[in-house]
Amino acid sequence: MLVVAGALSDKNTRERNKHAQLVTHTDEVVVALEEVGSTTKGAETGQRGYIITGEPSYLAPYNAAQAERPKKVARAKMLTIDHPRHQARVITLEQNIAFKMRKLTHTVAHSNTDHEAARRAVLTNESETARDHLHSPRAELEK
Repeated sequence: MLVVAGALSDKNTRERNKHAQLVTHTDEVVVALEEVGSTTKGAETGQRGYIITGEPSYLAPYNAAQAERPKKVARAKMLTIDHPRHQARVITLEQNIAFKMRKLTHTVAHSNTDHEAARRAVLTNESETARDHLHSPRAELEK
């Protein structure tokens, strides 16, 4: 009886540990995806600040995001390598963010030739916001 109870206890402990590892891994993926989204929002904030004010110092978050985004996306890919469905979602997210970043880059470049037109576009929200392309990371993982 004691052997059976010990075996069941050991099995339950292993299952709890496995479940805890899965939860921890999911949390790591969520954090990685949130960091990707945060970086993209920072780029958008910098771009908007620059275009509205014309002050080059506002481009600092935009430039930082350009440099950090590939690393953060690579981390999210690495964390989801064992789950094809999540990996596909990260790739879609990466494509959406790349599209958004191209739009931001285009608007910044356009502001150098026609600053007022770029400013009007930003002020009237002609361009979509980063959050239009980003969903809740936890919700994405639960699909």
